[in-house]
Amino acid sequence: MKTEEQPTTDFETEKIREATIMGAPHVNFDESCHFYYDETNNFGKVYITQEEFNVSIESNFVLGGLVDNEELIEFEEFRKSLKLQATVNELKFKHIASGSFADCIKSQKLKLYLEFITDCEFDVHFSSLNILYFGIVDIVDSAIMNHKTIFDRGPQFITELKDAIYQIIRKEILTTQAIFFSYGYPNIKEKDLKAFAIELINITKPYMDDAKFSEYLTIFKTAVDNSKKLVFIQDEEDLELIKDFSHFYLRPIYLFNKATHTFDEEKVVEEKINKHKLLYKTQELNKFSFVKSQDSILIQLSDVFVGLCGKLSNFIISNTIEEISIEFEQMNAIQKENLRLYFQLISNSRNRNQGFVHWTSPISEILKAEHLEELALNFK
Repeated sequence: MKTEEQPTTDFETEKIREATIMGAPHVNFDESCHFYYDETNNFGKVYITQEEFNVSIESNFVLGGLVDNEELIEFEEFRKSLKLQATVNELKFKHIASGSFADCIKSQKLKLYLEFITDCEFDVHFSSLNILYFGIVDIVDSAIMNHKTIFDRGPQFITELKDAIYQIIRKEILTTQAIFFSYGYPNIKEKDLKAFAIELINITKPYMDDAKFSEYLTIFKTAVDNSKKLVFIQDEEDLELIKDFSHFYLRPIYLFNKATHTFDEEKVVEEKINKHKLLYKTQELNKFSFVKSQDSILIQLSDVFVGLCGKLSNFIISNTIEEISIEFEQMNAIQKENLRLYFQLISNSRNRNQGFVHWTSPISEILKAEHLEELALNFK
């Protein structure tokens, strides 16, 4: 539960929740369930140094876990089947699998885990955040802010435009990082706007004749060239892409505000959240808590699920869709079965409520994950 320290500010969530509902009418945000959470790749903060980003941009931050079905489970029997060392007092992903994603899904213990979760009829949920995409998407939002013609193309086009810029920046990451550092991105000073815009456009020039990118880059160049302000990348903190991850914990609390939320203990996040009094139409939102993982079997089980999600994100980011197909064909039977079990859990949970699966990622990365899901679920 909340600590005794009194919140310092009110955070009324009605507008942001209603705006999200309007954009996702297919999601039932009024579901009264109990979410359990663990996380992976919580870096605390993300910033740019002279040489590189302070963290790896090859894996997503993932927050998620199990949805309690209020059924009794035979956890001790399952734990015995894993044959863990006697010194292991709480279950974690590292006890189930280790190494690369391909190595992890070779694990017989992972198969036992996925079968156990499936047999217990748990739903799962996750929010997966691509660090680089989150860090650069404000460039596009800033560039198109005052360009109605781009908005008229619709949300799908804007999503594709953001994806095109992400793909190019990822290909040119060393050059981009150096430019970001020299201008204090995401806090571009007024006097530097034109120079920053020129350097940004220069990154995209080699791709202008690529049919995959040309339409988007032509529009992006026009938008940047004609922008007198880049509102979302000004008046921020120098070099700080993510100050902290607390908002990503807040999001499910205020969106699924009839649900109960039990998070793995995360002192820094808890302290930041408790500085606010969360409200919805003046009513306080207090159906959340942070608990020690050793005191919660469902958080321990969530740790394993989220650990696998994090490994998957690295595999997706690091490979093209063609490489993913080749990798899948070369996988052995247990790897393919573990993938099938994992994606079946995802599919079942998404069928119950599409809000259980949330991506803050470029569409190209999501499509790669969906491609792997299709391969796994159609595997005979």
